[in-house]
Amino acid sequence: MFKETFNLKRFELISSRVKGNVILDFGSYQGELHKYLETKLNKNILGIDVIKNKFVDIVHDFNKFPYPIKSNYVDCIVASEVVEHLNKPFDFLLECKRVLKKGGKLILTTPNMTGLHYILNQWDNKNDEHLFAWNLPLLKSLIRKIGMKIEEVELMTAYWNRNIIYKTLCFLIPNIRTNIFVVCRK
Repeated sequence: MFKETFNLKRFELISSRVKGNVILDFGSYQGELHKYLETKLNKNILGIDVIKNKFVDIVHDFNKFPYPIKSNYVDCIVASEVVEHLNKPFDFLLECKRVLKKGGKLILTTPNMTGLHYILNQWDNKNDEHLFAWNLPLLKSLIRKIGMKIEEVELMTAYWNRNIIYKTLCFLIPNIRTNIFVVCRK
């Protein structure tokens, strides 16, 4: 139940920032966010992932460059819970910048490595599929290095939301919130 509540909050935050006609959903295979965006925005969303299914229009390995998408073609890219899984996150962001139109948006979410939930899971070795761990200063630095402008940043909370001690700690120490949300523009 907590994961569904967090996903809904994340999906609502993302969908409220998506603009334009050509929208690309990186990591669309599971389909939850993809379906949500199509329904909420009443738009056709292009899905890209490594395995084909009904939510994936473009099959491509995100670690192979360039991507099979024209330069300056996409209005908005959503990469939710993707960048931590990639071998070359810098090159991934450069490719995102290449395919975005001038003024296009990139919306990223990723676990926060200083988040309490992430730290506890790391101690239990539950996050071994994550190749990189991000905190807000590292992610902001990477985005600035590729030459994109950061418009919005939010540290989000998930899990233990009904725990008053956790909620109070997150209020007092925002860096222990579970996820990072960033909107940047080309």
